[in-house]
Amino acid sequence: MYCKNCGNILASNANFCHVCGAKVEIDDIFDAPKTEEKNEEVEAFKEELKDYYNQEEPKKEEPKPEPGFYQDFYGYKSSPEEQQAYRDKAMKKRAFIPGLIGTIGCGFLLMDSIMTYLVNIFYYNQLYNSGVDSSQTYLENCYNALTSSIVTLALATILGGVLGTIGLVTASKVNNKKARIFGAIAVALACIALALAVLVFVYRVEVGNHIWEN
Repeated sequence: MYCKNCGNILASNANFCHVCGAKVEIDDIFDAPKTEEKNEEVEAFKEELKDYYNQEEPKKEEPKPEPGFYQDFYGYKSSPEEQQAYRDKAMKKRAFIPGLIGTIGCGFLLMDSIMTYLVNIFYYNQLYNSGVDSSQTYLENCYNALTSSIVTLALATILGGVLGTIGLVTASKVNNKKARIFGAIAVALACIALALAVLVFVYRVEVGNHIWEN
């Protein structure tokens, strides 16, 4: 038997058409129509079914990668431009650190150089001239002052010269005002500490040679 609504072949015990869903009534059952006389609605319905099952699923939009560290952490692939922008931003934030370290270190070195200079120029000389210290003791103090000057020269060069210069160069690249200030201060303090250390060194060498010759 056939569905009166769409002409589809029905099972003998069917209550509903499995194509169009129409309820099957005994009075509605009729002979099969000729092939060339198929209902246009059936063809249209079949086309709709075909279009429905053949349509493509909508593509899921990939999450937009976030710049920098988050891309690497979550497995995103970032573009070279985004990576460079993230590196520049991170460098700008940390650009002041070398200059700050150099400034703090050279600040302590400067205080040590001032104390060494004052103690050697005034205190040790006074003890020696008043006869409290012997020539041997004075020479030992000269040796200690020379050693301290050499250490100060090395540390001031590293902390102020190297770190301060790194801070200035980095500041010029990323245009960080704070980094530029700290770098300049570190270099300036290093120069002062170096100058005092050199003065103590030269003075002690001259005095030590004079006492040793006498």
